[in-house]
Amino acid sequence: MERHDAFHLLRSGFRWSPDKAADAEMRVGISPDAVAERLPLVGYYWSKSCANDRFAEDWCRHVVELIRRDPSANFIRMPFLARPASRCRAALLKVRDEWVRQMELHPASVEIIDSAALFFAELDPSISDKLLVRASQLDGNRGRWAHRRALLLSEQVRGGLSDRNLIRTRIEELERTCFEPADKEGRSYLSAELARCAFAAGLDDAARLAQIAVTAGERSDRRVGFDDPLHDANIILGRIAMRSGDATGAARFLLRAANVRLSPHPEPLGPDVVLAEALLAAGHRDAVAEYFTICASRWAEGREMLQGWAHDIRKGRTPELPSDREHSNGRVWTASLFE
Repeated sequence: MERHDAFHLLRSGFRWSPDKAADAEMRVGISPDAVAERLPLVGYYWSKSCANDRFAEDWCRHVVELIRRDPSANFIRMPFLARPASRCRAALLKVRDEWVRQMELHPASVEIIDSAALFFAELDPSISDKLLVRASQLDGNRGRWAHRRALLLSEQVRGGLSDRNLIRTRIEELERTCFEPADKEGRSYLSAELARCAFAAGLDDAARLAQIAVTAGERSDRRVGFDDPLHDANIILGRIAMRSGDATGAARFLLRAANVRLSPHPEPLGPDVVLAEALLAAGHRDAVAEYFTICASRWAEGREMLQGWAHDIRKGRTPELPSDREHSNGRVWTASLFE
């Protein structure tokens, strides 16, 4: 089953009634291999698990069955199958035990180790990192796994990891990664993520790493949309400039960050709002309005919203930008894509 189809099946369960879930349970009992029936149940119990751990246990029961029946399935990597909304530890430990069993059964499966690493990313990030190292050794494409490890490190830093020596050591290790000759973008992606880690941890290497990401990105074939590392790296350079009191320089980096290509696919995450908000407060309204205008031409999903923000700014009004609870990594997103 394609991940996109699995995602929509899972999301459909969010709107189910208890009676509809009970009917699906009966069908799954008759046909245990019916993945299309089981995925909405995972979504149903996930959405209810924040209210009661009993729902988390039911979520766990179906997730374990899905892992047991096809541990290498692409949809297994979706976040909704990695942890219940309640963070019920008892349920997580049962899923953990199943992943351990699957890795014992398939010790050389990169796909299964990869999925297990995604599960352990929150339960035990140190184990997750070790699994990514193991996958790298089996797969041989070290650049890909170095980027995954950098993303994991970013999550740890945002989650409160404050050991600067550990963060610095991990950044230095990952920066030494050798990339395949055909991987023209790998260095840019890795360096941008490492720059994000260094900036969040208050390390001096953030600007150097961000500049490496920009240089490597400009030499590569570039990506489309706001996952282009040139966007993130320029935002980081802008935030560094703001920290040093150079708002004019920060505004230049903001506009450079807007230079992304139009994506042919729907994108939930769009442009940055943290640097934009800081520049609005510093009086650089024209630069922020221009940034949102350019981004609106690249991001169809949020075009109307960004155009509205730009219009308000040019009229002398200050739009209400998303709060920390409403964006990811400073990026604005469109909830409609998840409906």
